[in-house]
Amino acid sequence: MEDSELLEDLKCGICLELLVDPTSLSCGHTVCRYCLAQWWVKSRKRICPQCRQQWSGFPKVNVTLRNTIVSLYKSQSKEKLDSLKSDPTYDDIMNKFELLGNVENRNSRNNNSRFSWTGFCILFAIAVGLVVIVSLGFKNMGGLSKESLKSKALEHWTVHDVGFWVGTLGDWASVYQNNFVNAGINGDLLGLFSNHAELEDPKINMTVKIHQTKFLNELKILKETLPASSFDIWSYKERKNEMAMFIMLGVREFPRATVVYLYLFNYWDTFLPFFSACVKHEEDYTTKQLIDLDENPTVNQWLEFIPWLIIAPYGLIAKFAYNFLEQHYWTSRVVIMHAFFMTLTEFAKYPGIVSSRDARRVHIKALKYFGFVLISSFFFKIFWSFIPMFIADCIFYWMLYVSPFDAANRLIKRMFRARRVEDHAASDEQVVDDTGTEVHQHQHQHHHQQQQQQQQQQQQQQQQAGGSRGWHFNFHWSSHDH
Repeated sequence: MEDSELLEDLKCGICLELLVDPTSLSCGHTVCRYCLAQWWVKSRKRICPQCRQQWSGFPKVNVTLRNTIVSLYKSQSKEKLDSLKSDPTYDDIMNKFELLGNVENRNSRNNNSRFSWTGFCILFAIAVGLVVIVSLGFKNMGGLSKESLKSKALEHWTVHDVGFWVGTLGDWASVYQNNFVNAGINGDLLGLFSNHAELEDPKINMTVKIHQTKFLNELKILKETLPASSFDIWSYKERKNEMAMFIMLGVREFPRATVVYLYLFNYWDTFLPFFSACVKHEEDYTTKQLIDLDENPTVNQWLEFIPWLIIAPYGLIAKFAYNFLEQHYWTSRVVIMHAFFMTLTEFAKYPGIVSSRDARRVHIKALKYFGFVLISSFFFKIFWSFIPMFIADCIFYWMLYVSPFDAANRLIKRMFRARRVEDHAASDEQVVDDTGTEVHQHQHQHHHQQQQQQQQQQQQQQQQAGGSRGWHFNFHWSSHDH
């Protein structure tokens, strides 16, 4: 009774006979290896024939179970194995199934090399991020200094910058430092002071004539030594830190939807400067003039901008960064490198999108992306006030300088995924074609052998009959003999 129950447990779920070369799948089911190979050749699906779950890796023979079956049912196991090997297609199907295993092993080695490259990118990105964060921390810990103020245009000075500068003029000016801060005097307003009467305002309260003269002289020297007003990435980030962070987050994943959002909700401050820097103009402008240009775009400029936005939005980002190569040597090149890798990644996606059903739903996906950007902007505005500025700066610089490595990693994943799909398709077609051809050849040979055997039997019968009735000539024509 126990032997019969054990034998039932050791039967294949496909042929319902004793397992031969039992092969265990990742789902837990175990079947004969030849049954699994036949199932794969016919269905061309890497799924379990019993539960329809996709197997992972390449199935291997369960050696322990095979040895147990052979030791318990040696004669039955040998009898079934001999029966399977007598099938003319046995060797061919098994060889083609093992060929699938070779393809899987090659893909596994490629995946290992990809993971090695991914690990290198992650480690390098972490190192770059740590360097940026540490340098940023030391810079913030140092606070304001004369050197940091000298590198900024006067119109970009904040109220605290003005207060700090007034305090550096000497002991005589320290009493006025808080007055400038409380009055809200920033760099733009500081540059407007030109006479003694303006300094006598009750909020400033600088009534000593010699102090007024000294202050105006120092202000004149300051205007001559500070750099001219210019637009750059850091000045924009300092003035609009929240918008800079939002653009950084949005452009990485949803460049088209982010640009449309800026057009609808931040046209003059952000979209128009970006637009002007990305299109051609009849006149030659400097970068500062392009950013400050408040002219409405022409039809030709829209016709130039919109195809770029639809087909290669990261190309627009690269064109924008190209205008700042002299001002931001490394940062501009980092942005251009990120745009290059992301453009290649998007181009690699286009054939799959065009050839699939998703091509009919592109407008629906575009609306979903834009809705996601709208919702993200809403929550971003809510939680922005709760994020410490140092943490926000760390996230901003991390994403800025690590982005090329992330984009390169995405491109490599896309390339390996496409290559793996091509290898699987090629191996499946090769196995099915070769198996079908060779099975047909074996069937043809088997049919020919049967005809020869029938012919020999007929000749023997005729010879026996001719021995009793004299000579008998038999001419038998077979198409296989000719």
